[in-house]
Amino acid sequence: MISFKKKIFNLNFFIVFFIFFFSFLINSYYASTGVFPIDTFAHYDSGYRILNNQYPTREYWITSGIFIDFLESIFFRLMGVTWATHLFHSSIINGFISITFYFVLINLNLNKYYSLIYTLYFSILAYTISGTPFVDHHAAFLLLFGVFFLILAIIKNNFFCWIVVPWFFGFSLITKQVPAAYFIILLVSVFPLYFSFKKNFKIYFVILVSTIFFILFCLFLIKKLNLDLDAVYLQYFLYPQSIGADRLENLKKLKFAHFINHYKFILFPLFILLIATIKYIYKNFILLKSKNTFIYVLIILYSLALLFHQLLTKNQIYIYFLSPLLFAFVNILLMNKKKINFFFLILSFFIVFKLHLEYNEKRKFHDLRDVNLNKSNKAELIDNSLKGLNWITLYYRDSPSLEIKRLRNVMDFISKEKNPKMLITHYLFISSVLKQNLHSPSKFYTLDGVSFPLKGNKYYKDYKIFFTNIVNKNKINFIYLIKNEGISDLVVYDYLDNNCFIKQENKDLIIFKILKKC
Repeated sequence: MISFKKKIFNLNFFIVFFIFFFSFLINSYYASTGVFPIDTFAHYDSGYRILNNQYPTREYWITSGIFIDFLESIFFRLMGVTWATHLFHSSIINGFISITFYFVLINLNLNKYYSLIYTLYFSILAYTISGTPFVDHHAAFLLLFGVFFLILAIIKNNFFCWIVVPWFFGFSLITKQVPAAYFIILLVSVFPLYFSFKKNFKIYFVILVSTIFFILFCLFLIKKLNLDLDAVYLQYFLYPQSIGADRLENLKKLKFAHFINHYKFILFPLFILLIATIKYIYKNFILLKSKNTFIYVLIILYSLALLFHQLLTKNQIYIYFLSPLLFAFVNILLMNKKKINFFFLILSFFIVFKLHLEYNEKRKFHDLRDVNLNKSNKAELIDNSLKGLNWITLYYRDSPSLEIKRLRNVMDFISKEKNPKMLITHYLFISSVLKQNLHSPSKFYTLDGVSFPLKGNKYYKDYKIFFTNIVNKNKINFIYLIKNEGISDLVVYDYLDNNCFIKQENKDLIIFKILKKC
């Protein structure tokens, strides 16, 4: 009997180890081929800047990603500022979220081997689609950690699980305001029913206290880092609302056929789970009070929150991991229908395989679907800290070596200027490679009003003052823009008075020489 238990334990240990190993490696492998600079390195320089006491909302304008930037800086502190560390950050998230998914499935009594297969499906489409730390992925998976721990709390009534749920929701919220805000609104509207049925109001108190501690923790950090609370509120809450309003208007133009076509692999299992859950309750109304009912509702609400967020975001579709996740919960709900469940398992395989070829093999998320990835060059030719990355981008698809050469020329030119300077670029690793403070006033430069306020936005003047203060406070002598990046010189003209600078150029750079205090 003891020997049998040991075998079961060893098997479980092996499965968990295999899931983590597979999830970690598949993310690392695909992330290392191809680059979309603004996304691939989204949190690279900002993590480095935090190491050097340059904090978001104070030294650079930010609309999202606060938590992920600080997490990136912790990894850099522990492991060094390298591509390998950057990749470790996202790969370890892929590993842990996959393991947690597996534990949730087996705790819901899904067959161990079905649980393993669905978990592997999930890991292939989870972080791997992006590969490197990315704000939407982090926000979605931190939220999903919260959902998974909430499910485990419901199943086991585990005190620790109830405590950590608000922290995961909170970390998701300070990674990106949505989809956490959407999900929390949906959760608050339906979940009080669970507590009223269970009459376990002590849990309300535990969640409330945990939430208060999370808020106090955030306020403590704001004070400790000497951040301006008004600036945090403006940049992270007020300004993003002005972006969201425009996107809600665009949502009205969405065509139903377009929506169905793009999200069919998610909508199909979601529809089945929704219908099966309704039928499950209708069959016996007392099941409305069951734990399982609320677990299915949780997964449905999470899926709806992510779908709504995806419709409003301008990024490539990143939520296809919902397809195997939803199929797994359909399988749990229809546990006794073996033939149907086997059919869904096979169907899910073909869906995952198709999406894997499109998003992982062709790196579609980074707009590299039509790029010959075999033409990539070693990124260590730019700097040894980027060792392990195979460099090729959309705009230099036929000549990555030319892009590498230009980058080396740009970095060599900038590094020779010893006076304070500012670089505005999509190549969000140059500051860390040069080990110089390049004083970028915004984290990103998407030029669509998402990264920072454009002219016409009601917060335009706030950003103009912010930009000017950075130039004056740091006594900036030169502002550099790399040519052919697609970043308009309006990023300078719109925010500095014209009599403050003169414009110069060389073959690689647009240079604004600052003449006086602006």
